[in-house]
Amino acid sequence: MVARSKLRDAVVHAVLERIKTEQLVAGDALPPERMLAEQLGVSRTVVREGLTSLEMQGVLELVPGRRPVLVRRFERAFAETLGHAVGEDGTRLRELLEVRRIVEPEAAALAAHRASADELDAMERAVGEMGDHLDAPEGYVDADVAFHEALLSASGNELLAEMMRPAASLAVASRRTSVGARRPPVAALEEHRRILEAIRAGDEEAARAAAARHLDATALDIAAAESGRP
Repeated sequence: MVARSKLRDAVVHAVLERIKTEQLVAGDALPPERMLAEQLGVSRTVVREGLTSLEMQGVLELVPGRRPVLVRRFERAFAETLGHAVGEDGTRLRELLEVRRIVEPEAAALAAHRASADELDAMERAVGEMGDHLDAPEGYVDADVAFHEALLSASGNELLAEMMRPAASLAVASRRTSVGARRPPVAALEEHRRILEAIRAGDEEAARAAAARHLDATALDIAAAESGRP
């Protein structure tokens, strides 16, 4: 079993190296399974296991009877993995918020220098939607998530956005519970506005500080909601 696992991992490594060396992009097809087995000197079964592993990672799309196609759905694969790891575990959700408190202030600081007009408009729309749904938690939280997704995109770091966007979305359940638990939703709305204003002004330090204050307050909201549960 160990030797089989090593062969599968070798196939994964070889395919990833091929993608890199040949500079393949989404939509490009790899050689058929039979040809890959001949080129790599392993059985078709081992190749199939390696390709399946890459499909689970969001790198390939496998359709019976067709050649493997590169898709690079890394964000979806990461989201699924993170979702399984976190689930509804309160401790893990708090750890997830800690990760956001480490990362998002720096994303806001980057956005102060890199945000495009479209990304600023997306954050502005999200803030407007939050204001329109102060008495409707579902719509308010959806707009909240949209704001943070736009913020991550505005950082200009695609890898950071792909890694953190699923984390923001996973916190939806706890955010719906915590909205209004400690303070009125308009308070959090104002925090989002201050983040946006700092980014729009190109003020790195103010953007970092505003994002940090907002996430610190969010942690207190979640703790208040949890302490009030029966």
